Amino acid sequence: MIALLIHEPMEYVRVVLDGEMQGWIDAEDGLKCDEFLGGLNISIDYLLNDVSVMEEKEKTEEKNVVYAPTGKISITSYDNKNVVICQSVKTSPILWAGKDEPKYVLNGVDKITFWGEHTMILGWYATLEDVEKEISEITKAIQNGENAYKLKYNADVEDRTFGSPKLKK
Repeated sequence: MIALLIHEPMEYVRVVLDGEMQGWIDAEDGLKCDEFLGGLNISIDYLLNDVSVMEEKEKTEEKNVVYAPTGKISITSYDNKNVVICQSVKTSPILWAGKDEPKYVLNGVDKITFWGEHTMILGWYATLEDVEKEISEITKAIQNGENAYKLKYNADVEDRTFGSPKLKK
C-alpha cells in the first residue's frame, strides 16, 4: 500500500474513499503467500480445501493447460518475433473460424497479476490434434528440464491487420 501511496496518490485516495482498502491488503497478503507457497509447490487452494476435494479437482482439471512446475520455459512465437517466458500455456478454440483460418490458438501465460493472467499468442493451429501434440511436446520439454522450446506443429499463417490470421496454402 505504501508503494501505491507514493506512486499513485490519487488512486490511493480513491481506494480509501471507495472502501476498497481491505481488498488491496488481502491481495497483497495473498501475493506474499503465493510467492512463499510457490517455492514449496503448494497452492493456497490445497491448504484451504480437503485433500480429497483437491485430488478430485486435479483429476477433472482441464488437460489443455500445462504448468511449468519449476518456474518458467521460454517459447519462441509462431512468427519468430517474440520469445515468451511462460509459466503456463493454454489452448483455446477460435469461435466462428472461417475455412481458411486456424481453428485453435496457443497462448503463453507470462505473468499473473492482481488483475489476472497476462497472455501472449504463441501459435495458431489448424487442428485440435496439432495443438495437442504441441502441448505434449512442451510438457516433455518441461519434464526434461529444458529451458527453451520452439514450436513444431503450429500452422503457417499470414497475419492480417484485422481479424484472425489466414492459413497459408
